[in-house]
Amino acid sequence: MVFASSWVELAEFCLRHRGSPALIDPAFAATEDPASTDLTRASAHDWSLTPLIHFAGGAGDQQRLEIVNLPFAAHLRPGVDDDPAAIDGTILRCIDVGRVNNLIDRVKRRSDPFAWKLLRHVLDNAFGASSVSGIATELKLTERALQRRCAAIGIPRPKRLMSLARVYTVERLAEWSRQKTGNVALVLGFSDYSNYRRMKRQLLGRTVGRGDAGHLEEVIIRTLLSPSPSPAR
Repeated sequence: MVFASSWVELAEFCLRHRGSPALIDPAFAATEDPASTDLTRASAHDWSLTPLIHFAGGAGDQQRLEIVNLPFAAHLRPGVDDDPAAIDGTILRCIDVGRVNNLIDRVKRRSDPFAWKLLRHVLDNAFGASSVSGIATELKLTERALQRRCAAIGIPRPKRLMSLARVYTVERLAEWSRQKTGNVALVLGFSDYSNYRRMKRQLLGRTVGRGDAGHLEEVIIRTLLSPSPSPAR
């Protein structure tokens, strides 16, 4: 973690590390004079490529941060979701989140509404082991109802979508961080690299092609495309 001493320094860090999350401390924001040069420059900076995480204690902190109208990707609430595991999970979900949102938008334009909503949930849960029942609960469905919903709109079973999301997340984070795929797979809960490769091969076949994040995005989009209507006879 790197600490920024001013809004301008934070903006400089963000330009050098695109897609890297930044935690905003409201106590820091509260010391700023709305007329300060530093805050004025922050208002003019394009924060769209930086996933900003807001750690706020109350409405007053929110109002102070609205001075610069920051586009927050996530909020952490003291005493609610600010334990170390929750913070780590939020940071992981926010890394390069613009790319994830772009994928969801592409699916949204071409699929059944339920398909892209399901995709968002499986991507949010792709940073470790998760269950179909857990995804169903988030969607306020039973596991059986979720299975039926997928079948009704012609998309694969949730388990396959969850596996695709996990492999995509490993490849995307490895690409963003310039780390070895095996190292990222281990961090995201795979017991060893061979298990990850086995899952990837089962999803993409023995000839996996590129198998990188871009390739997997296209696979996910094709998987979730709404079936074309049958021609009239």
